[in-house]
Amino acid sequence: MNRSIVTTTVLVLASAGVLAISARNIPTGSCPLSSAESAATPAAQAGSDRDRQAPTPPAFTAPTLDGRTVSLDEYKGRVPLLDFWATWCGPCIAELPNVKRVYEKHHDEGFDILSVSLDRDRSSLSRFVDREGLDWTHVYNGDARPGEDPASLYGVRAIPTMILIGRDGKVAAANVRGRRLEAEVAKALNAADGASEVGETNEDLDRVIGRTRGPVRNPDLGILDEPAPTWRVDQWFNLPQGAEAIDLADYRGKIVYLYGFQSWCPGCHAHGFPTLQELIKRFDGDDDVAFVAVQTTFEGFGTNTPEKAGQTAERYGPVIPVGHSGSVNTPAPLMRDYRGGGTPWTVIIDRDGVVRFNDFHMTPDEAERLIKHLKSRPTSAATQGEVATLPPERGGQDLIGTRFPDLRFDRWFRHADGATAAPDTKTTLYRWWTDACPFCEASMPAIEQLRREYAEHGLRVVGVYHPKPPRSIPDEHILAAAERLGYSGEVAVDEDWSALRRAYLSDADRSATSVTFLVDAEGTTRFVHPGPQFFPNDEPADAQANEDFDLVEGAIRSLLGLGGSRVTIERRADKNSEPRP
Repeated sequence: MNRSIVTTTVLVLASAGVLAISARNIPTGSCPLSSAESAATPAAQAGSDRDRQAPTPPAFTAPTLDGRTVSLDEYKGRVPLLDFWATWCGPCIAELPNVKRVYEKHHDEGFDILSVSLDRDRSSLSRFVDREGLDWTHVYNGDARPGEDPASLYGVRAIPTMILIGRDGKVAAANVRGRRLEAEVAKALNAADGASEVGETNEDLDRVIGRTRGPVRNPDLGILDEPAPTWRVDQWFNLPQGAEAIDLADYRGKIVYLYGFQSWCPGCHAHGFPTLQELIKRFDGDDDVAFVAVQTTFEGFGTNTPEKAGQTAERYGPVIPVGHSGSVNTPAPLMRDYRGGGTPWTVIIDRDGVVRFNDFHMTPDEAERLIKHLKSRPTSAATQGEVATLPPERGGQDLIGTRFPDLRFDRWFRHADGATAAPDTKTTLYRWWTDACPFCEASMPAIEQLRREYAEHGLRVVGVYHPKPPRSIPDEHILAAAERLGYSGEVAVDEDWSALRRAYLSDADRSATSVTFLVDAEGTTRFVHPGPQFFPNDEPADAQANEDFDLVEGAIRSLLGLGGSRVTIERRADKNSEPRP
């Protein structure tokens, strides 16, 4: 017997053609608006019209920050992104580098952005737009008359709210954040005759699986064709040595079979776990497929406990991570995020991190067919090069997405022309270092390790020596310092710190000078580590440095097209065999 529940819908298309975020279920990573800020209208709260296809967005005319008047009709024939945001909204700011990158890459092809700001202060908004170089049209929502402002027309209850409009003037996609943004933009730009282009549909995948669900599937259950949410799990079992937790990001580039169960669920024992065991056997040794099981407790909290999850894992013996999500006051957050309908529940996530199956249990043959089909598909170009970054409060993240300056150094070692990268260079790592610096002593061996491992894949590493205090230093002193620190790559010399000031110190107060940049082949800054150190080490005292090293390596692998970060738990399990600083 299956245990079922019903959840609410995040995004609804209202009967009046208005897009609105349900107040009952604001998307993760959004800033909900207060009652005073919320622009919801009665039309936005109407019942959903799920059968309506490609709705026409409400038309509006509004004054822009630069004193013009803009109308949505002006974008007919192009692909505009309608972006509701604010400078005080953390998730909005975190999304900006991705938005800027997609804009710069696709603007000449017909992609535009029309930003509508819900800031409280017009002048601070204007300063922010100028400082960050946001070179598209901006509307200040407060300039419009109440009730006629864009946010009211669209029933915005949380930001960022991002709506993509096709060349035909109809909604092409909504909630297009993160990796999904570029995929949907590319799809809309390439749509024939201005019509929305539909990629591989759920019905297509049903045919691959060999089943027909038909119209009986409850559309409120199981998110599909959307980026998979992070895993909100309370406790983990069966993790490799050194790992305390895992998340979806640890499996980027892999196909993930996520199995939800409850210890007391008869269907989980009769069908779910036997299917899981059989699939683990069929894909044994296949590094492209990963299996994870989580007890998603939404009832029977006294029985479906974390201890029971561990015992159930031991009973069936899968050598895979097993987690527990849910408590008396908080029924399984993971289940709510994926809009699961009960247990046993199966989620299959493709290599791009998109949910491709999300429903009650499937047979081993059905799952095997779908997994093999997803393996045969190339990774989306939109997710190639996606880079996880540090939190803004760490510093330096304001430079992500900006053009890395054309730097000239005093002199170079081990490279004929340091100002020009080799033709096969895909990513360049710049690290400012000096001698008599304990942080550099700890980090440079790790940087050498990355250089040796990824040079053949297109990584170029430049160690930029900057003496403290700035002064002239003999060549033999610099070369001896590099050798002592175990670094054998290119060395650029920045004796007066002029390159460091231009690249990093000129625009803001910085906490350290031992900064690391990752710059892609187009010259865009994609990752910034503000210092002071990162290196692989399992010691608890070095947890931050270890975590940062994994993040740096993951960014390198993403930019080199190697499928994102290695699974962090695997790296930590192997660290005893790696050189330590």
